[in-house]
Amino acid sequence: MGLAEVFARFQRTHAMVLPLALLTVMIFGVGYGTHERMVHEARKNAERELQGLSDIRRAELSNWLENLRLRNARPPGSALPEGVLRAASDPAVLARLGELLRWQVETTAEYPAGWLLDAAGQIVVSVGTEALPPLTSPALMEVSKAGEARIHDFYLSDQGSARLAVITPLMTGDGENDGRVAGFMVVAVDPEYVLYPTLRRGLTFKAPIETFIARHEGRAVRYLNPLLDAPEPLRLLIDAPASTLLAERALSAEGVVLEGTDYRGVAVLGVAHRVEEMDWVVVTKMDVAAVHHSVKGQFGALALRLGVLLALLVVLFWLAQRYFRVQSDLQQVSSDLEQVRHEKLSEFFVRYAHDVVLLMDESGSILQVNEAARDVYGYAEEELIGANISRLRAPESLDTLGDHLKAADTPAGITFRTTHMRRDGSVFPVEVSSGTFDYQGRRYRQSIIRDISERELAEARLRKALDAQILLNRRLEDAQNQLLQSEKMASIGQLAAGVAHEINNPVGFVSSNLGTLRQYLSSVLTVVDYAERRYGSDEGLQAVMAEQDMAFIREDAPALLDESLEGIARVRKIVQDLKDFSRVGETDWQWADIHAGLDSTVNIVWNEIKYKATLDKDYGRLPDIWCLPSQLNQVFLNLLVNAAHAIREHGRITLRSGMSEDGEQVWVEVCDTGAGIAPEHLSKLFDPFFTTKPVGQGTGLGLSLAFSIVQKHGGHIEVSSTPGEGSCFRVVLARVPPQAPSPENPPVQTSEVSA
Repeated sequence: MGLAEVFARFQRTHAMVLPLALLTVMIFGVGYGTHERMVHEARKNAERELQGLSDIRRAELSNWLENLRLRNARPPGSALPEGVLRAASDPAVLARLGELLRWQVETTAEYPAGWLLDAAGQIVVSVGTEALPPLTSPALMEVSKAGEARIHDFYLSDQGSARLAVITPLMTGDGENDGRVAGFMVVAVDPEYVLYPTLRRGLTFKAPIETFIARHEGRAVRYLNPLLDAPEPLRLLIDAPASTLLAERALSAEGVVLEGTDYRGVAVLGVAHRVEEMDWVVVTKMDVAAVHHSVKGQFGALALRLGVLLALLVVLFWLAQRYFRVQSDLQQVSSDLEQVRHEKLSEFFVRYAHDVVLLMDESGSILQVNEAARDVYGYAEEELIGANISRLRAPESLDTLGDHLKAADTPAGITFRTTHMRRDGSVFPVEVSSGTFDYQGRRYRQSIIRDISERELAEARLRKALDAQILLNRRLEDAQNQLLQSEKMASIGQLAAGVAHEINNPVGFVSSNLGTLRQYLSSVLTVVDYAERRYGSDEGLQAVMAEQDMAFIREDAPALLDESLEGIARVRKIVQDLKDFSRVGETDWQWADIHAGLDSTVNIVWNEIKYKATLDKDYGRLPDIWCLPSQLNQVFLNLLVNAAHAIREHGRITLRSGMSEDGEQVWVEVCDTGAGIAPEHLSKLFDPFFTTKPVGQGTGLGLSLAFSIVQKHGGHIEVSSTPGEGSCFRVVLARVPPQAPSPENPPVQTSEVSA
């Protein structure tokens, strides 16, 4: 090898090394800057993630506490009579109170136990196997002063489980502020059902995020929920926390992202908030090492790609230096071949596409078609070429052709649906995508047309199935609502039967004793009359009779006995009306007197009506009908209560009844002189959950359930209303509903009651 050749090789090598060295330095600089930026971005993303999740957790915790208080709040007007807890010494009353408390506990999975306490904090009724929470007298006094439900902080039950407790005061008296505390209702709350799952649920930012709550016990910090490294709640207690502990720093830097340590002593990023009402600290945190670890994995992959890129650049630089001219020629040849291939391929795609493809000039005359056009329209190719696009349109869609051609002139084109016509005159729906383009100074139109007959049939079948599903869901919802209301009415009926049984016994012997007392009084007055006739001149007897006012007693005593017997008769009538309304044990279809059901229902709701309206009855002559009496009573109850609520000050409620000329239908009207119903609300009256009453005063299920019950009885409800003048609801019922079980021996008697 000569000296000149060595020098030339060195020169070529040197010229190649310098740009490669500069490229390597640039790649390493980019890699370092990218690493720092990735670390910074990961830190910022983690902080945003923690900030957002922390705000969500604080809001969820506050909402949960507020919801817990509201569910156990004493509703307005729920003050207890003075004698309720004194009557709790009666075993029968205790049993009923226990059943009510057990129902509340057993129907709420979050409540494992409950207790009813007297004013001194002694247990009156207990439900569940757990022991009463450690309630102090100051805590009960605080609840008494507040007069509303309070939440007792975390404690360990006698079974070793974490619990909270809700204490609700039970007040006596008629008002909200003039009563006294008669006792307390306490329910234990299991945080495993809602609170702990809420804290565990979280987003994961390439590293696990943990949320926990803690409270300060002097200088110590106790953790109240299960942790990743301490799964037993309330067991972890840090006696002397470091100043870097996030739970400590929440006192001075609340709601901002901090770097500190957690209960493990590990460096973390976190956000701490104070929960003032419970003296808690809620902390959402993430390990700092986990954030950096996620960046390391990403940067390692990036570095590997940069290394591969550098190697490829070296190889490409070397190949480019040696074979640049050959490569340039090959690229030119390859480009020409690729262009030819694309042209042939595009022509193949257009010709053999399943959709119709038309190429037209600017006026809409067809220049070229594919094979699908001949198959779809039934024309030969030479018949289509030169024809105008209007020839393929159905007559009823020609009016929109001009608008579609104009809209297709935009660069974005247009997609629309219309109807086309085949050669045999048959019309079919199509979807058209049309646009324009310029080529060699001339404008062309291109349309892609798809036959959507099958799609529209499928859409129609889908809409039909969807409508059927919506109808089925509505029927299921109505059935469920009616079942819930029926169960409620059954419970009321059982309670009415128990009350009637308890009241009828003392009413019976009081009535019997009053009858006997009347006989005794008659005998005594007979003796007094005899003594007065025999010894009327005796001055001593006259003085005693004058002193005792025997003349007044002789007149007033029988009247007092008559009033007492009348009162006992009224008590018996009220109890009987309550039993008639609830129809305890009557779940089968039977012949019933509509007027009797109306009268018993009026007596039940009379307290709602008597202070607001005058009740008029205009009953016609009605036959007994085949029905479910308790369900019809529920319909009348809803209509009467709604009529009373519609009257703001004082008005009139009118009950009317009658039957059709053929006697196959009966009707009952409930009319009022209340506020009336707005016209836009009339079509929604019987929709489930629709109500115009304020929140908390109506569920929107009354008229919906009434409508379902009347439909079951082969009838319907007619409504007429004038805003500001009143409303009238007419319930029309079939005497024998067609879908009801067939009755046996229908009665022929009719009932008639005058106003």
